[in-house]
Amino acid sequence: MAVKNFVGFILLSIVACMLVSCSHNVHDEIFTHLDAALELEQEFIESQEKLNELEERDMEIYDALMELDAVDEGRLQSLTDEALQNVSERMKLLEEERNSIIQSKEEFQKIEPLIEEVEKDAIKEKLENLFQTMMERYEAYDEVYETYVESLYLTENLYNHLKNEAAYTVLYETLEEVNRSYEKLFKANDKFNVLTKQYNRLKQEYYDMMGE
Repeated sequence: MAVKNFVGFILLSIVACMLVSCSHNVHDEIFTHLDAALELEQEFIESQEKLNELEERDMEIYDALMELDAVDEGRLQSLTDEALQNVSERMKLLEEERNSIIQSKEEFQKIEPLIEEVEKDAIKEKLENLFQTMMERYEAYDEVYETYVESLYLTENLYNHLKNEAAYTVLYETLEEVNRSYEKLFKANDKFNVLTKQYNRLKQEYYDMMGE
C-alpha cells in the first residue's frame, strides 16, 4: 500500500569546470547554475529517505490492522492514531520536498538565456536537449506530487474509516480507491525516474564534450 523507494533517484556528482578549460565565461555560468540546482535538491533527497522510512512503517501498521482481533478496540484506536500521524508527517515532508524542487527549477531555468550564447553548434544542441529533458522532469515531478497528495488523502480516509469501524462495503471501496491511486503514482514515478536518468546522461555528455 505504501510506496517503497518512492523515487530511488541519484543525481550525478558535479565535476564541472574543474575538469575543463572554459574558453568562454558562459560555460562557467552554466556550470554554476547546474551545481546550484543540484544543491537545492538536497532537501528533496533527504525528504525521500524520511518518506521511505514512514512508508515502511505505514505498511507495518496496515498489516497489523488487518491481523487485529475484532474485539481489540484499544489496539485498533492506537494503530489508527499512529497511521493518521504517519500520513500527516508524510504530507509535511512532501510539501518540503516540493519546495525544494520548485527552488531547483527556478535556479536551473537561469541557464536558458545562456544557452543562446554558446557558439559551438554541437555543444549548444546538447545543452538544448539537456534543458528540455530537465524541464520535462520537473513537469513529471508535478504529476508525482499531485498523485501522491491524492493517495495520502485517500489513505487518510481509509484509516479514519477503520478507526470509526465503518461498514465493510465502505472500507472495501475506499481501499480500492487507495490501490488505484498508488498504481497511478507508480506510473508517474517511473516517468520521473526515466527522465532523471536521461538528464544525468546528457549532463555527463555535456561535461565530456567540454573536457575534450
